[in-house]
Amino acid sequence: MSYTKNYSITQAGWTLLVTGQTTGFVQLISDGPVLIQVAQSDPGTGSFDGVELHAEGLNEVTMEAMEAGDKIYARCRHNETNTVVALAPGTAP
Repeated sequence: MSYTKNYSITQAGWTLLVTGQTTGFVQLISDGPVLIQVAQSDPGTGSFDGVELHAEGLNEVTMEAMEAGDKIYARCRHNETNTVVALAPGTAP
């Protein structure tokens, strides 16, 4: 079984999108920018590292061959709310 789920993303912290899977897809629905990061644990509020998705450029990313324990997180770069959609095998976190 797989899932498709919309998430509201803010700058307040990283939002967990995909966990326990070897693949995952994230697409930006709103204007962005939104940061995407693959990590074993929550990157923390001080981190702004990651692949940046925005409406006028890269607006989706697919992660393949993730290792056990890898998770996909998202966070807004600016103080606003954006929406992303995540698709992955399994159940949504």
